[in-house]
Amino acid sequence: MCNVSARSRGRGSFLLLLMLGSLTGCGLGAGPAHHISVNMKSNGEVLAISELVFDNHTATVTTDDEVEKYDLRHESWFDENRDRWVTLSQSQSWTENSVAQSRMSLETRAPEAAKPLLQWMITPRFDVTQEGDVLLLTSGFLDYKITVAPGGPELPAYYKFARLNAYRKAMTLRQQLPLAELLVLKELETRNLLPRRMEVRFPSIPEGPTAVVELTPVDASR
Repeated sequence: MCNVSARSRGRGSFLLLLMLGSLTGCGLGAGPAHHISVNMKSNGEVLAISELVFDNHTATVTTDDEVEKYDLRHESWFDENRDRWVTLSQSQSWTENSVAQSRMSLETRAPEAAKPLLQWMITPRFDVTQEGDVLLLTSGFLDYKITVAPGGPELPAYYKFARLNAYRKAMTLRQQLPLAELLVLKELETRNLLPRRMEVRFPSIPEGPTAVVELTPVDASR
């Protein structure tokens, strides 16, 4: 199974979108295409179903009539709005500038009650524990419960895709920095793990949603 950023059909929030870049993995690189069905839920309600296809060194994500494109060989993603490819280095530069702007806003304009969350988004940290095949990342602001499996030869290609996906969402949706998501990816990669299912909770928000992404490899049923 592989990562995807499923769209929420106009109903998602930045909180739901935070979770989408750090899920799953499947065989990548040369060889036959891999098809993944991705089901995103919030509080048990289906928000979106997407299809992810890996073929050689490319990846595409289709949700309804929208298609996202990734070039894994050159580590870039296609910006439909600007009709151009965006490289990893350009994405990193954008993030650095956004962090600087966020720090300035935090110091000058942010409401006092919102400052702890905003500060965490700029400098995210997690307490990490693993219980069997479940990896727990907790912060008090955003908590992840990830079912994992040992990684294989597909791991490097998977994380190329996952990082590009995190940057793409941040740059096109303009709703959150990618730093927390990238930190989750780094933890998984360091442990040589691939996620299989992800559950995300928001303990800092009263009655906040519980988001779940479930992935099904279509290849396995053929």
